[in-house]
Amino acid sequence: MKKDWSNEPDLSLPQVFDAELEKLIVEANQFALASHFLWSLWAIIQSSTSNIQFGYLEFAATRLKDFRRRKENFLYKKVFEMTINDEE
Repeated sequence: MKKDWSNEPDLSLPQVFDAELEKLIVEANQFALASHFLWSLWAIIQSSTSNIQFGYLEFAATRLKDFRRRKENFLYKKVFEMTINDEE
C-alpha cells in the first residue's frame, strides 16, 4: 500500500532562507580566511620572540598555504556572486 503524501505539509525551505544561509556561509568563510592570516602573523612573530621550541615558521607556512588555497573561492568568487545576485 502506497502512502498518500498529498495531504502532508510542505516542509521545503523558503527561497529567502536559502539566500540568508548562503550569506552566512560566505561570511563565516571570510572570517576563516582572516583567522588563517592572523595565526600566520602570530607564528612569524613568535618564531623570533618565543623561547618555546616549536616549529612556528612551519606553522605559519601551513596557515599561509591554506589561506592562499581558500582565498580565491572564499573571498573573491563568493563575494562577486553575492554582489551580482544582490543587484538583480
